[in-house]
Amino acid sequence: MRSKLVLINEDYKESRSIHSPGPALVLRGPYEYQIKITKEVTSCELVYDVMINGNVYTQIPCQYCQKI
Repeated sequence: MRSKLVLINEDYKESRSIHSPGPALVLRGPYEYQIKITKEVTSCELVYDVMINGNVYTQIPCQYCQKI
């Protein structure tokens, strides 16, 4: 069985105002999410929805998560 816990990059947590320490439980993902950069340009990223200390955080890019 694969672990459903990830560690989120500290710099990313600070930028999203996530102050909870420790690992995050993956609730959903990875799944694709389209981010609109400009009117004509979009980017598709793999993201997770996670829970840390009872708080749910959505659309955390996989590049900032490390499975444990």
